[in-house]
Amino acid sequence: MGEVVFQMVHNISTGIFFTCQNLEKQRNPSRKIPISGENLQFPFELAIQEVLDFLRSEFKVHSVFLISKEQHSIFEVKNFQTTKKSQNHRFSCTLLLVTKKPVSLNPAELMDRVFNHTEKRMKVYFIIDTIPKILDKLNRGNNFLDRVLRKRNSIFQADHELYKFLDGEPTYYPQSWQQINKRWKSRIGRANYLLDLAYVIDLEEDLLANLVLIQNALVQTCIGMLNVFWEYQPSYTSLPYLIKLCCNFCDFPRNILLNTSFESQRMYYLLTHAQQHINYTCPFKISEKETEKAYSLCNQFITEAENITERELAYLKMKSFQRNKPFQYKTT
Repeated sequence: MGEVVFQMVHNISTGIFFTCQNLEKQRNPSRKIPISGENLQFPFELAIQEVLDFLRSEFKVHSVFLISKEQHSIFEVKNFQTTKKSQNHRFSCTLLLVTKKPVSLNPAELMDRVFNHTEKRMKVYFIIDTIPKILDKLNRGNNFLDRVLRKRNSIFQADHELYKFLDGEPTYYPQSWQQINKRWKSRIGRANYLLDLAYVIDLEEDLLANLVLIQNALVQTCIGMLNVFWEYQPSYTSLPYLIKLCCNFCDFPRNILLNTSFESQRMYYLLTHAQQHINYTCPFKISEKETEKAYSLCNQFITEAENITERELAYLKMKSFQRNKPFQYKTT
């Protein structure tokens, strides 16, 4: 009798379980949303799908746009006893993440969470904004968003609220160029001033203070370049983050600061962690030679930035002022 009762209860509970499971699937279908975009290719598509699923599970995502991507593939062949072949893919990309509500994490914190979630296969540099702010900027006019919001860059959109703004064209006029030029002069002037201070400070007094000045000079230079090339003013100003954004439109930051040699990696670490080291503690001793090397790299960085930015400003000036030329009418 006991076995019969047990079997009846088991059958009823099993039926209830599967019924509830089916109802839950109907209410909450699979989180995987087919992603679109001309810039997506396998296996990057699989990696970005995993990132998108994670973002949608954690935040109220409105849309995602791909700004840039990189793939790093490692092909290994091991010939010990039996031949084993393996290929590992690592990716990095820059995304514009538009959410319905503000995200409580800064771009670096969100990048770390995504990096760990994807088992260190995907490093994403986020530009984060909310849909109300995006719509306000678009209605006022925003050249940065006009460059990014392209149909070919769209990975995900929850609705068609941004559809009418896609594939817009940046607008140029003299007042905007004058403002861009003024901001650049201010930023690069501040960067050169900080670098000059680093040069005159007694190195033996405090090497860390010297590195902090150099770090801030690099930060000012990167912010100034982003204002010119993207017409974008970042709210998050970590040096590694800014350098990565600048690598989207020029190669010299990578060539100067991101070499693969041990010396270059150590120097990059010192420059990007100088503020942290002076606020708390530095785990190792910094030599005067390393500080001089940091000064030399920063000076080279600023010089290259001035050269390419002045060329970009000349191009923007031409685009901004050519509309003031009188129309040429053909005479018959």
